Amino acid sequence: MSDPIHFSERIKKVLAHLTPHTHSGNVSWPPDLPNAKSRITKEKKKTEKTEEVNPLTWLRDIASQIKNSDQLAIIDNIAFTTEISWVTNNKIRLISEVHAQALILEDISIDDAIMGIDPEGCQYLRADFEPTNLGILFPDPMAHVHAQPKKEPRFSLSASNTVPHIDFIELILRNYARNLWMDWAGRVWDMRISGKRRTLNENDPKTVILQAFANSLHSMICTDLADDVSNWKKALISEKRNMTSFVHDDRFDVMNY
Repeated sequence: MSDPIHFSERIKKVLAHLTPHTHSGNVSWPPDLPNAKSRITKEKKKTEKTEEVNPLTWLRDIASQIKNSDQLAIIDNIAFTTEISWVTNNKIRLISEVHAQALILEDISIDDAIMGIDPEGCQYLRADFEPTNLGILFPDPMAHVHAQPKKEPRFSLSASNTVPHIDFIELILRNYARNLWMDWAGRVWDMRISGKRRTLNENDPKTVILQAFANSLHSMICTDLADDVSNWKKALISEKRNMTSFVHDDRFDVMNY
């Protein structure tokens, strides 16, 4: 397949760093992230209460521990960190563990927050993929997102798993940078689907699909447009999977309930 269509040039550079070609190991973003010490909750003894850190305090603490704090922002107002581990099985590089965190600010940039300016509001999210930490029947979804630093709720990243850190980035974009995500989805249609239709001298239903969603024409989407919508979805998933050489082990999906 040709080079993947990336969400943005800045995110493309992040994902390029997060795609090393060694047999196994771990990698993080920013590159000098202090690994487990970067987690917003710290491990405590069972007799002690878990320490919860204010997300802004967490962001500033991380910024003070790395060389280039500007690497934290994947978008001006969205910070992103991740730790990824993988193994190779039959020449396939399988993701074995992922911890990713994001902080979305409402009215200021990440750089402003690091310098000490407080936003009007912010949202912290954390994605975890940790199959060695199960504990109960049908545990947290593989992978799942925390909507706050600790405790519930936990919810699935995506109905169509690619790899956790890319699904997490897309989840953030679809919710907090919708225009950027829509631009990406449109480019995927134009480059992967529309070109083929022109070759076949067929009409391009992209505008019809967008209007159907805008007007909540669900019956039309589920019937007349179903094949075209499904093809668009498959193309988006394909582009995400080709953003990295890592692979999600689909066998883990049996544990999702």
